[in-house]
Amino acid sequence: MSVYRKIINSKKKSKPSVIALIDPDKKNEDIFYRQIEYVKNNDFSAVLIGGSLIMDSKYRDRVRLIKKSISLPVIAFP
Repeated sequence: MSVYRKIINSKKKSKPSVIALIDPDKKNEDIFYRQIEYVKNNDFSAVLIGGSLIMDSKYRDRVRLIKKSISLPVIAFP
């Protein structure tokens, strides 16, 4: 099922869809894991991943960790 279809289906539950934004950059290292746990433990429909800067080489590793940890549609957000 496409990301679009998953979001549309979640909207049919007659409650608002909420999409999380996680910036997996170095500047957010202190709160990164808490953000993942928050998204996992609350009723989100999808996750936007992105930010304005890429400050270190671990960006892709963090994106992989988000995808592995959260079973929601993941959307790149530049």
